[in-house]
Amino acid sequence: MSQVLQCHLNIILKKRTNFVGTKTLCAALKTVQIGLKYKPTRMMIQDHINVILYEISLPLMLLNQGEYELWTENPIEYVRMQVDQSNPNSAKHIVKVLVKVICGIKPTKTRISPYLESYLQVLVNNLQQETQDFRVKEAILHSLGNLAEQIGASKAMMASMEPIL
Repeated sequence: MSQVLQCHLNIILKKRTNFVGTKTLCAALKTVQIGLKYKPTRMMIQDHINVILYEISLPLMLLNQGEYELWTENPIEYVRMQVDQSNPNSAKHIVKVLVKVICGIKPTKTRISPYLESYLQVLVNNLQQETQDFRVKEAILHSLGNLAEQIGASKAMMASMEPIL
């Protein structure tokens, strides 16, 4: 299992600098997502979690040219595609689930995952920066909405979200 998992991790990590096909990337993300459920495989993935969270998932959350064109031409179809979970080759949908799984990892019986705290801090820092690209803020807000359940589990975290938004 370790060789298969390492192969899929290598595919994901290559995405930072090289072209990786959508189906290949989706299969690799799904394999890592499944691997996170089990402690032995999670230990193999542990060193790469921050790279996956910040260098892989955030860029995948950005609105791409095709999605922007669909939004301008047919907003109803765009919204339908955003909530349609039936496409197994949608990297955005798979990475959203993967981020949820990572942000749900709690090393002890704490209420809040340290991955969730650090991920939210990065999102907040990026949200507060001035940028001309609306896609960045849209992706950040999309990511925050994706983690609404985990944020809602903590009253303190929920209270801190209101001033940010």
